[in-house]
Amino acid sequence: MRAYLPSSIVWKQLQTYGTRQHLDIDAVGVPDAWITARAQASAGQISKTTVAYTVTGTAHRDGTWNREPVESSRRVSFTVFIDCPTGEPCRLLRLSRPDAPLQ
Repeated sequence: MRAYLPSSIVWKQLQTYGTRQHLDIDAVGVPDAWITARAQASAGQISKTTVAYTVTGTAHRDGTWNREPVESSRRVSFTVFIDCPTGEPCRLLRLSRPDAPLQ
């Protein structure tokens, strides 16, 4: 996880930009590639309680750059791999690279 998150020094530098982000989700669905992977998996290779969802939407960002307000938005997609064992909390197993979801 450390490879994905900035250090505390970088977080402090990022705070000066006053950036806010949010995601408007347009669609969430089980990708065909996941259905194929489950069908081809050996017994026990993928838990029966594990599922993949591909999320598509628009990421919005606004903040300050050189003391000027700025904003941007762009289409995004990614896949989340989640395991939800009966009687236990669900847990996130993995995220795909941004804009490289399962299809």
